[in-house]
Amino acid sequence: FGSGFIVSKQGYVLTNNHVVEGCRKLVTSDGRTLTVVDRRPLVDLALLKVDATPPNIAIFRSGPPPKAGDTVFAFGFPLPDILSSEGNISTGILSATSGVNNNVQLVQISAPVQPGNSGGPLLDSDGHIIGVVVAKLDSLAIARLTGDMPQNINFAVHWAEVKAFLDEEKVEYLSAPSTGQVKASLIADRAKQFSVRIECTE
Repeated sequence: FGSGFIVSKQGYVLTNNHVVEGCRKLVTSDGRTLTVVDRRPLVDLALLKVDATPPNIAIFRSGPPPKAGDTVFAFGFPLPDILSSEGNISTGILSATSGVNNNVQLVQISAPVQPGNSGGPLLDSDGHIIGVVVAKLDSLAIARLTGDMPQNINFAVHWAEVKAFLDEEKVEYLSAPSTGQVKASLIADRAKQFSVRIECTE
């Protein structure tokens, strides 16, 4: 299981490669079939398609990129048999514009994520897409290595990698500049409308 979000009026859905890898049948939580269009294992992205006209689609951030310290939101469907089935939103900051060992394909965020968040949208303070949630640091492994438990160290695929993938696939997505004037409750409501829970049934 995992999360994804609709990025075009043609029904294209973006998620992580590791969410769909090895699955023969993918469906949304309401039973709609998802078809794998392409995968990019090196950046952990996958493009799917749902055979339906989406009521709402995500909007990507244009203009100046976000900076370390900016507020971010992660939306998805973590722990689906335990937490709310309508989706969960968490907030934090953009901790760094690169990942582990300065990996420029990732950004580091402090917004809490759990299993099931993978593939969900990372949004800025306007609710515009700036990444795809991908992983959290292995707290137990780091604790064994350092003797201390890391906190709020999570990662998303960098916005440049996400846009490059969609451009290569010739997916027409919407973008708009961000002003940071949108209430958090509205961001959550919008994200809920274009996000989908992804289930591997075979």
